Amino acid sequence: MIGQTTLRENRTDYLHITWLLTPFVARGRSVLVPFRIGIGAAAIGVVDDNAHAAVRVPLEIGFRFRRTPIEIYGEVALKGVFVEEDFITFDVDGGIGIRFYF
Repeated sequence: MIGQTTLRENRTDYLHITWLLTPFVARGRSVLVPFRIGIGAAAIGVVDDNAHAAVRVPLEIGFRFRRTPIEIYGEVALKGVFVEEDFITFDVDGGIGIRFYF
């Protein structure tokens, strides 16, 4: 996921990569509901010359429809941001998205 956030004139660049494991999938007549946990890394503020690295642990739930190749998902992630060499801040972020399967 690559993104850029603009909060008035402050701009923050953001990039993350995540590996997801699906330990459980609930099955309905017209939908599959996968539950996922993952681990990943993030880069924050690279273009703004205020770069930070982070470790992410997302929890995700999806709704994958059987008749269409679409999944709608939401995730909440605990994020540890390395601000300085010996200082870490913790944050929670989240989002929603759509996956298309080919």
